[in-house]
Amino acid sequence: MSNRIYRIIIAILICIFSLNAQENFIKDKRDHNSYIKPNVVKSEEHKASQNIEKEEYAVYDELISDWNKAADIRQIVIKKFTNGEDSNNKIYDGDYFAVRGVENETVKDFTEKNKRKSYQLQKNLFEKSSKIILISDLEVSRIFEKECTKGWDKFYEKFPKSQGITTVSRVGFNKNKTKALVYSGTQSLCLDGSGFFVILEKKNHEWIILKREMMWIS
Repeated sequence: MSNRIYRIIIAILICIFSLNAQENFIKDKRDHNSYIKPNVVKSEEHKASQNIEKEEYAVYDELISDWNKAADIRQIVIKKFTNGEDSNNKIYDGDYFAVRGVENETVKDFTEKNKRKSYQLQKNLFEKSSKIILISDLEVSRIFEKECTKGWDKFYEKFPKSQGITTVSRVGFNKNKTKALVYSGTQSLCLDGSGFFVILEKKNHEWIILKREMMWIS
């Protein structure tokens, strides 16, 4: 084989390898971008999950107003993260009696806000923040890791004169923020708990509970 033919073959091979390398680079870049984008979305969702409206805390304050007034309740223990997933399922599963009489836009706002499982509450935004204790799921699991009855004994040793453990959802509003829908559930002992959809109306700049619809009881 002459040197000229040999050089031509080498040149062709170099071109082929170069084209393959370029294609792989483009593919790797495309794959890299598709991998990064979901992380950006998750990051944005995480940021959004911290944004509970100030008006929602005014509704929460009304929910716990009876405990705030009670002389024998010195601590109000609330789950640190909201959980409207179960209540959302109640609506989607057809329990529409629970929200009868509530404007569609209020229900829609409620379901939209509670699509994500949890949003972090901020203690300082509650009106009676000195009474509020926000408890994490990890701390709850540690308290009740062995047995339910002993767990409640341990809980009340740590949080004496409390109402138990309350979970709240995000609050749904109508456009004018004069009507509200929220879920609230409280467990006080192994077989002493209940959960409600609560419907409220704002009158004279204050939230007033119009109706509570029981969702479960133990």
